[in-house]
Amino acid sequence: MIFCVVLEANGQRLVVSDRHTAIICNDGNVYAWGGNSNGQLGDGTTSHRNYPVRALGLPRVAQLAVTDYATFAVTDDGLVYFWGTASDNQLGIPSWPQFQHRPIQLPTVSNVKQVAPGESHVAYLLRDGNVVVSGQNAFGVYGNSSEVTIDTGVVYCDVASVVQIASARASCLAILQGGAAMGWGWNANNLIDSSASLSILKPEPILDVSDVVQLNVSFSSENAGAARALSAHGELIVWGKNYKGQLGVSNTPVVKIPTTIPLPESCVAVASGSSHTLALMNDGTVWAWGDNNLGQLGKSGMVNSEVPTRVLGLSSVTEIAAGGYSSFAITRDGKLFGWGSNVFNQINADTADLFQSPVEVQLPCTITTVAITEPKPHTDALFPNPASEYISLDLSALCWSQPIEMIVYARNGLEVHRVKHTGTTLCRTDVGSLPDGLYHVVVAAKGVTKNYTFVKY
Repeated sequence: MIFCVVLEANGQRLVVSDRHTAIICNDGNVYAWGGNSNGQLGDGTTSHRNYPVRALGLPRVAQLAVTDYATFAVTDDGLVYFWGTASDNQLGIPSWPQFQHRPIQLPTVSNVKQVAPGESHVAYLLRDGNVVVSGQNAFGVYGNSSEVTIDTGVVYCDVASVVQIASARASCLAILQGGAAMGWGWNANNLIDSSASLSILKPEPILDVSDVVQLNVSFSSENAGAARALSAHGELIVWGKNYKGQLGVSNTPVVKIPTTIPLPESCVAVASGSSHTLALMNDGTVWAWGDNNLGQLGKSGMVNSEVPTRVLGLSSVTEIAAGGYSSFAITRDGKLFGWGSNVFNQINADTADLFQSPVEVQLPCTITTVAITEPKPHTDALFPNPASEYISLDLSALCWSQPIEMIVYARNGLEVHRVKHTGTTLCRTDVGSLPDGLYHVVVAAKGVTKNYTFVKY
């Protein structure tokens, strides 16, 4: 039983920076706490908060992302709000003041599915599968074969059919429909490919695998170029910077070739801080490795580890998040736990600067999770179900010849989505734009059909 799969790389509903934490509650409101020197909590002040405060004036929010001094929110209707600081014109709005102490809507984008900020740029995944970027074009992060910066507005990348994005300091990664992974921008620590080139000016394939369901990469200075990819079969593939063992590969400062690391269970979600990694396993346990200087691995002692170690005292976990030197987990019963650095009270109001094991974080709202049943690899069931962003089918279990056609029908019998699939064993399609409800799916290949139902939430 898997309860929830975290899809977004730099944030979904629980996001963490080196200084603050933010979460979307069940009612769609955003609460944040910790450092607030630049207004990144969105409460209209720059006062440090050791307890959660509500970000002001937001409509219902679907997705969050953070940097150390800023917070971004995507609303249910695809608008983007920002608060905090964007001192390098990351937003592509040079006329705006440097600081925003409460959420303000960006006029440059709409119909957005996900936002992924980097150090001096912001990438936006649109609902039609295109990607646009604002801010500085260092190392070709626009992905349009140019290094020229456009001061105002956004620029389209040369990539389409994208279902998820992630930003590093000056790089972008993307998952395409079907599970292929692409990358462009700064090739620090061989984040994009194994060449000596530092600038990758247009999207190019990253991995040989074609069933990626989550990409995770940090843009912190210590972790620039450390990437993790989660496959549909629960394998974790890593590459890039590994100076503190954050990729789980022993005695290898830079992992130039994507490498699958051994884990105790099938992995269902991954998160990263400045120099450490968290992995949520199929059995609801959390494992961690890398830097442990502030207790962010959640284990006995403060010693770093290149080997995954189980976080103490946690079970039935449904979601994970990490940022800076802190780690977080949500359990099945809707409780939030944090451990690691508490220097800015980004965990709780306690005067302790760090926690070596998880402590419960009190929230003024509910964050219960939706139970999701996801099959083990090589079963012929549609997964995840219920689904919020995508549905997948393991074609190897059906033993059908390709091409495959997947057709989605609403309850009234009207066709609402259709996709043709060739070339890989994982048929995956985006359903994030569909209204909530029950859907019927027909999968067909050369006269053979199979029927499914799933719940979109």
